[in-house]
Amino acid sequence: MISRLAIPVSFVLLIAAGLLRGGHADPAIADDYHAAILDIVERMPLEFDGWRGSEVALPPAAINLLRPNAILARDYSNMDRGVHAKLLVVQCRIIRDMAGHFPPVCYPAHGWALEPDEQGMVTVNGELMKSYVFTRNVWDKKHTITVYNLFALPTDETSVSMDRVREIGSDYQFLPFGAAQVQVVFDESVPIEEHQWVLEQMLKIAQPMIDAVTDPLPFLERGVENGK
Repeated sequence: MISRLAIPVSFVLLIAAGLLRGGHADPAIADDYHAAILDIVERMPLEFDGWRGSEVALPPAAINLLRPNAILARDYSNMDRGVHAKLLVVQCRIIRDMAGHFPPVCYPAHGWALEPDEQGMVTVNGELMKSYVFTRNVWDKKHTITVYNLFALPTDETSVSMDRVREIGSDYQFLPFGAAQVQVVFDESVPIEEHQWVLEQMLKIAQPMIDAVTDPLPFLERGVENGK
């Protein structure tokens, strides 16, 4: 887990000053926060520094499960390096909705077998991501995918731990702000040696969303100024 000072002192002071009404953040403040994140996700570029993206259709059942405020699924290809990856970004108003999108839950539910001995950690642009390897046999041919995952939380941190996500989700102070998740998925055609560089590129696309999710402070301060 990467913490940017964990929970900032200024955030705690705002809570202590009474910004949380009746133990919960003002819903109007959370609405502004979620609207800003949706706008950021919708403006994520299809073309980026040599990459060209195409939208991936998500099954309605997956969307119904996640109930996302903002969601993006794209295949990105870089013709110069001959590599590609899938970028998945989802932000939910309700933190517990993240559980169904957690790789060890989501991919086995769609027929992929988790290889437990091949999990690992990697630092990408200062963010810790966890990797999972899944396999599936189709017509006697074995297919392999590697999924890199992180959560962005409204407590000024990112994490790879579902336990941490649940912990934040049980704290009424942060409930209105939800959580987000970033996944980068590779198939077996992409050499492992290329993963780090591709991950760095994909996180550059997702970073504005990560920064917004982990920092609700501007919206809380705006609520103070507006008397919310």
